[in-house]
Amino acid sequence: RCFPAVVFVDVFFFAMATEQDNEVEIEVALLSGRSTTLSCAPATKLGDLHANIITELFDGDAGRCSMLRLVDGQSSDSCGEPGPLASSVEVSSVAGRRIMAVLVNLDDDWCSGRRFRRSYLRGRRCGMQETRQEVTLLLQRSGEFSYVADNHDHDCDGPDSYQYDENVTARGTWSLVAQNGCVDQVALSLHGTHKTTVREVESHYDHDDECQTSGDDGAGGPDMREHEGAFSMVIKKATLLSDNDGWRSEAL
Repeated sequence: RCFPAVVFVDVFFFAMATEQDNEVEIEVALLSGRSTTLSCAPATKLGDLHANIITELFDGDAGRCSMLRLVDGQSSDSCGEPGPLASSVEVSSVAGRRIMAVLVNLDDDWCSGRRFRRSYLRGRRCGMQETRQEVTLLLQRSGEFSYVADNHDHDCDGPDSYQYDENVTARGTWSLVAQNGCVDQVALSLHGTHKTTVREVESHYDHDDECQTSGDDGAGGPDMREHEGAFSMVIKKATLLSDNDGWRSEAL
C-alpha cells in the first residue's frame, strides 16, 4: 500500500454518475445491496457529498477513526491502486465513470488511551510579569475526552497592573479526521461542551515584594465571570507529536 498505518476495511461501493438536464445523479450502492441516489448541481465538489453518503449509507456513523475515500475505478496511481479523487473535483467531470468509495481506518494507536500535557511559562522583570499555561488532554479508548486548560497572566509593574486567570474545562467525544482528504494529514477533532471561568483583578506589589490583588487589601473584589457552551477544537497529529510544540504524552 502507498499509505502507511492505514487499513482498508472490506466495505466498498460504486457510484455511476449520469448528467440529466442541469443536475447530475449519482447512484451509490453497497455490496450488500443497500443503495441511494444523490442529485446535485454539476459544479458540486465531491467533498461536499461525503456527509450525504455517510448519512444515507452508514446511518450517519462511519466510525470514530474512519474516513470516506473516493477513487476512480477506471484509473490507477503509481502504486497500482485505483486513482484517488480529490475532494475539489467537480461531479460533472466524473459523469459516466465508475467511482468506488473505500472506508479507510486511520491508525489511532498514537493517541487512543493516552494523556497529553503541555506547559508554558514565561517570567519577566524578576516575576513582576508572568505568563503561564497548563493544558491536560485525556483521550479515552471509548472515544470520550476531557480537556483542562489553566491560563494565568499578571503584570504588577506600572499603573495598569492586573492579574488574569482563566480555567477551561471541556468534555465530549474525539475522532480522527484526514485534512484535505489526505490520510497522511491526520488531525484530532474534539467536540463537546465546556465551562470557562475567568478571574480578573487589579494587582500591585506590597512592601515585601509579594504580588497582591486589590481584593487582598480590602479595596474591592475580583471580577469573576463564568460561561458554558459548545466546544470544538482541531489539533494536528504532527503538532501533538512534535517536541517543538511542547506536548508530552503518556499511557493512561
